[in-house]
Amino acid sequence: MLRNTLLSIHLLSIINWIGAGFFELYLGRVFIAAKGEPTEAPLIRIIYGSDLVVFGATILAFAAGIAMAITEGYWFFTVLWLGLKQAIMLIVVAIVIFILPTAMRLNAAIQNLPPGPGPASEDVRALYGKLEPWYWVMRILAVFAVLLAVWRPVL
Repeated sequence: MLRNTLLSIHLLSIINWIGAGFFELYLGRVFIAAKGEPTEAPLIRIIYGSDLVVFGATILAFAAGIAMAITEGYWFFTVLWLGLKQAIMLIVVAIVIFILPTAMRLNAAIQNLPPGPGPASEDVRALYGKLEPWYWVMRILAVFAVLLAVWRPVL
């Protein structure tokens, strides 16, 4: 029962992480194209809101994955496919920790925008520009982690 609960939490977190993450990346493209338009501020608010979902899902997936590995006796880096997934998740968590101060500055800059539609400030655009490449890296790593979970290579 514990395994099924942890697996459910892990899978739902991964679905949220990848789903919200790619939704966020799509909206990011729209945000960048909308520079100076009235849709820019609402878009960045939605993107940042999904950031919180993605970050939370990332940490929850990581914690549930660790708990599953420990309860099933795998521990860390003992099986190739699981060890690779664990390494990927450690990299992702390190990225989250690394970009968190920038994300918090972005949140503060978004909070300083006037309510309603309108263009975003240059500060908001610059901060988002710093975060966006890291979002791509994390989503690509998430896809690799899912592929490893499905494929489970044995060497």
